[in-house]
Amino acid sequence: MLELLKNNFFIVLYALTWVLSIIKLPKYFDSTLKYFPIIIGYTMCTEILGALIYNFPDFTLFSEEKYTSYTLLIYNIYDLIFFSFFFYVYWKSISNAQFKNVLKYGALAFILSLTINAIFLNPMLYELWYAYIIGSTILITASITYLREQWSKVNRTHLTTNLLLWISLGLLIFHLGYTPITIYKNLNLDITLANYNNLRTIHISLIVLMYTCFMIGLLKMRRFKL
Repeated sequence: MLELLKNNFFIVLYALTWVLSIIKLPKYFDSTLKYFPIIIGYTMCTEILGALIYNFPDFTLFSEEKYTSYTLLIYNIYDLIFFSFFFYVYWKSISNAQFKNVLKYGALAFILSLTINAIFLNPMLYELWYAYIIGSTILITASITYLREQWSKVNRTHLTTNLLLWISLGLLIFHLGYTPITIYKNLNLDITLANYNNLRTIHISLIVLMYTCFMIGLLKMRRFKL
């Protein structure tokens, strides 16, 4: 277990962010982000379960030995819940009516692509990466749109105390970095161990940056209601 925690130290970041999000919940309990602690807790549980399945044969979703370390199903389900949550948050938070329509149809396109992707690829054995790319692209666009709206305000006094602004920054950093990685690893089936280790290092660095933004936002936030 110590080796497991050492190799997945970023789970500690999830735990710290989760605890902090609960402590700060009274400041945003009636906002669009009221389920944010659940999403962070769910992320943490997903990563813990994924690590257990990958490292311990007794934790598995399959009875066949060759599939015992497969974790793709839990991450495919996670993508659906994670993206859907933030699509809703941005749909409620962004004031641009035209972009709201874009976001609505984009969310429908994501769900449709996820369904079609799952028809042609077994979601228990394969990453539904086409759907992920669509969802990530929509989320990047929504994050940028929200950040631009906040920056364009005449009064920028409370920008750094806006929780969703920090969350948007974290999401933007992570998905701008991880989306190319997803494309690369799915188009290159013969990835060497060195390449895999480099990709994992970048992936973990992006997680650290994203959750650092989340924690800064939670620490600096003022009352958030939207």
